Amino acid sequence: MRIAMLLLLSALIGCSSSKVMDADAATKAVKAYLEIRKKGIQVETGRIGTGCVLVNNGQEVPMDLTPDSDIGMLVAERAGYVSVTPDGAAFWKADLTGPGKANVDIQKSAPASKGCDYQFTRFVLATRELTNVTRVVSDESNAEVEFTWKWNTTELGRAFREDGKLYAMLSPSQRENFSLHLYGGSPQLPIPVPPENFTDKDTLKFKRSAGGWQPNR
Repeated sequence: MRIAMLLLLSALIGCSSSKVMDADAATKAVKAYLEIRKKGIQVETGRIGTGCVLVNNGQEVPMDLTPDSDIGMLVAERAGYVSVTPDGAAFWKADLTGPGKANVDIQKSAPASKGCDYQFTRFVLATRELTNVTRVVSDESNAEVEFTWKWNTTELGRAFREDGKLYAMLSPSQRENFSLHLYGGSPQLPIPVPPENFTDKDTLKFKRSAGGWQPNR
């Protein structure tokens, strides 16, 4: 009898814990998805030059890292995040400043080659922030979540609003070029960056796995 009662209790617990995505699970899943999809710029810091290479699948890919031709480097300099000084013929040293070090998101070293020794350095402008889950459609395996969101901007991102310091420093063609060099994928962060009260809506699909609800797009 005791065993039967324990089996019944286990069955009831299994039924009561939701196997479909509810609003709380949807909120958690969407937040996790948005938080890691940052929008920003990548620059090469360290010793850079006109004859750098990047090894990709065993092949050397030429990398002309002349600072004046890199819109990301121009922005990083004007933001006060990087200082660039000559370091020999056709070479420069791009050093992180104090504010630059404080705002680095990710930094990854590239193999030193041909006199170049640099790191890929990323600075974030914005991430999307969930404001409200408006609809959840779910079965035990798949879910679709509609939600509203806004841009959560960094100091660097706010400087690219229409009244921002860095936005004013760039010409129209430089602004367009800069917007094309942002990492982070769709949706693209507009330049100028939208104001604080901007909101938008989106839909995400999820698939249930052993590790929980995972994005399915």
